Amino acid sequence: MSGKQTEENTAAALQALRLERRLECDDSGELRDQLFGELHGAAQDIETVLARKPDATQVRILEPLLEAVRLSQDLVLETWNSVHGSPVRR
Repeated sequence: MSGKQTEENTAAALQALRLERRLECDDSGELRDQLFGELHGAAQDIETVLARKPDATQVRILEPLLEAVRLSQDLVLETWNSVHGSPVRR
């Protein structure tokens, strides 16, 4: 693994830990809902652009980005659920 990849993996791990700590303190679910809402809005924006039949270059960028946003939504919900021990209702 290159130094740059190691650095990126370390940064990603630190971000995940920071998110987990922030969500741990979020007993009311307000931060969870805010983050999920922002990600949901981003997903809708990307879907809107994709519905307009963008060129192939845009599609190659937007489709993986949409999947990353959806994964991020799942991570927010699953992380909150894991630290608070109760299911999240969407």
